[in-house]
Amino acid sequence: DSAYQGSEALAKVQAAQAADPPYALAFVDMRMPPGWDGVETIEHLWAVDPALQVVICTAYTDYTWDEVLRRLGAHERLIILKKPFDAIEVSQLAHTLVAKWQADRQVAQHTQALEDEVQRQTAELRRMNARLQAELDERERRQAELLLADSVFRNSLNGIVVTDERARIISANPAFTTLTGYPVEEAVGQNLRLLRADSFPPEYYREQWEALLAHGHWRGELWNRRRDGSLFCEWLTISAVPMPAGQSPRYVGIMADVTERRRQDEQLRHLALHDPLTGLANRTQLEAKLEESLARHQRSGHHAAVLFIDLDRFKPINDQLGHDVGDALLRELAQRLLALVRQGDVAARVGGDQFVLLLDGVETMRSADQVAERALASLTEPVHIGPHALTVGASIGIAGGPGAPAFVWMHPRHDGQVWQPLTGWLMIRFAGWDATQSWLVSCYWLYGAAVLCWLSAAMLQIAIRGQARIAVEQAAPLSQRYQGLIRAWFALSGSASLALAAAYSLMLTQPQLW
Repeated sequence: DSAYQGSEALAKVQAAQAADPPYALAFVDMRMPPGWDGVETIEHLWAVDPALQVVICTAYTDYTWDEVLRRLGAHERLIILKKPFDAIEVSQLAHTLVAKWQADRQVAQHTQALEDEVQRQTAELRRMNARLQAELDERERRQAELLLADSVFRNSLNGIVVTDERARIISANPAFTTLTGYPVEEAVGQNLRLLRADSFPPEYYREQWEALLAHGHWRGELWNRRRDGSLFCEWLTISAVPMPAGQSPRYVGIMADVTERRRQDEQLRHLALHDPLTGLANRTQLEAKLEESLARHQRSGHHAAVLFIDLDRFKPINDQLGHDVGDALLRELAQRLLALVRQGDVAARVGGDQFVLLLDGVETMRSADQVAERALASLTEPVHIGPHALTVGASIGIAGGPGAPAFVWMHPRHDGQVWQPLTGWLMIRFAGWDATQSWLVSCYWLYGAAVLCWLSAAMLQIAIRGQARIAVEQAAPLSQRYQGLIRAWFALSGSASLALAAAYSLMLTQPQLW
C-alpha cells in the first residue's frame, strides 16, 4: 500500500491496526509537502502502532541526524536509507525487516500467551492457596475447638460420660472417676447400670429412656452407688448427640454431685419438722400428720389415737439441777417414747415437758390403752444422769377418732402410795341434758398408779356443746364455761396436768368445738 501524505498513511495504519494484522514496515520520505514531514509522520504513526518498523528515505533533510534520533528515539525500529538506493537492496531490506517483524510478533504473541497462562495459573494458584488457607484456618479452628472441648471434658468438675444407644459407656472424664470411683478404663464398655443404687423402681429408668428418646434430653436427680458401695446424690443431664446419617446415636451425660446440698436440704427440712432438742417431730409435723391420718381413716373407717403426755415433777428438777440436766432428761425420755411407737406413728414434743404420740390405724382403743400403760411404765423408770437418779411422773390423755372413740385419762399418784380401790358407779348429769340422756362414767383406781376414766366422744361433744349453749344464753364467755368442764375433769382425776391433757387431746381431734 502507498500514501502521498502523512495523514493518509496514518489513516491506513489505523485501519490495519483495527482489522489485524497491522503493517510490518513503512517507507517514509523525509520531505512530503505540503503536509507533515517525515519526522512528524513517523511520530504520528508510532503513536498508533509502536511496533511498526520505519525506513526513512531521503537525500536531504531539514534536521540533523542527532536531532532526528533524539525526537524519534527508537533505534531498533528505525533505518535511514539515503538516496539514491538500489531496488534490489531495498527489496532485500524490506523482506528482512518484515521477517524480523513477523518473528518479533510471534515472539511477542507467544510471550503474551505465556504471560496470560502464567497469570491464569497464578490466579488459580491464588484461589487454591486461598481455599487451602481457608481449609487450614477451619481445620485450626476445629482443632482449637477440639482442644478446648477436650480440655473442658478433662478438667470439668462435673462427671461427663458418653454412651451408645444401649447405655454402654464409650468415654468418661477424670471427674467421673472422682465422683463414682470407677477408673475410666474399667468403666468403658460397661453399662451405665453399674451405678444404680436400686433407689428407684425399674419403671423410673424405663420412663427416663423413653423421655430421652422422645425429646432428645432428660434431666433429674438420682441416687447412685459408687464403686466402694457408698451412695451419692447426683443431678444428671442426658442429651442426644447429633450424628451423621448411618452412624449409631450417642448420648452424653453430665453428672453433678449434689449430695452435700441434698443433705443440707434434708437437714433444713428436718429442723423445720423436728424438735431441735430431742429430735422428735415438732408441732408443725404433728398437725400435718394428724390431718392426714384423720382424713385417711375417715374414708377407711379405721381409727387413730392421740396420746398427750404431760410430765410431772420435771420443773423442780430443771430448776434445781439446771437446764443441762433438764435437757438430758428430756432427751432420754424422748428416746423411751420413740421406742414405743411403730413405723408410721409419730412421737412429738409440743412444749417444754409435753409430748404427743400419734398412733395411726389402731383397731380398738384398747391398743392405745396398752401403749399408754407402757409409756407410763417407761417414763416412771429412774433416769441416771451423772450422779443423779431422777424419777418423774406423767399424766396421759388419750383421744381417738374419727367416729365415736373413747377418751382415757390416767396419771400416777404423786406421793407414790398405793391408792385403795374405789368401787361403785358415779352418775354425772351435765346441765341442759334430758333426764333420760344420763351418761355413766366408770371410775376406778388402778393398783399402784392411775385413775382410768372412760368417756365416749359423744358425751364430751354434747357436754361442750351444752356448755357453749349455756354460755350464749347467759352471755358468758365460752372460756369460762370451759373452765367449769376442765374443773370437772380435775375433780375426777385430782390432777391439773391431767385436766389440761384432756382438754388438749380433745382440741387435737375435735377442733371444731373450740
